Amino acid sequence: MLDIISIAIFIFLGLPMILIVIGGSKNKSKIEIEYEIEEQEKFLKDYQVKIDKRKRERKAFGKRLWKKIFML
Repeated sequence: MLDIISIAIFIFLGLPMILIVIGGSKNKSKIEIEYEIEEQEKFLKDYQVKIDKRKRERKAFGKRLWKKIFML
């Protein structure tokens, strides 16, 4: 009984939402597509800067740690 209710809920609520999300991306204009591409490029650039900063901080922390160990 519970299985039938779960399937019915998925069919009447979940499936239409999935189709709306999929269909919404198909009707984009060229301007919207270009704007989305620019946003993705900006995100990737910022993410790469963030990763590089994290790598530099880890490297600097490792050097400080080794200096503390060997200065004892």
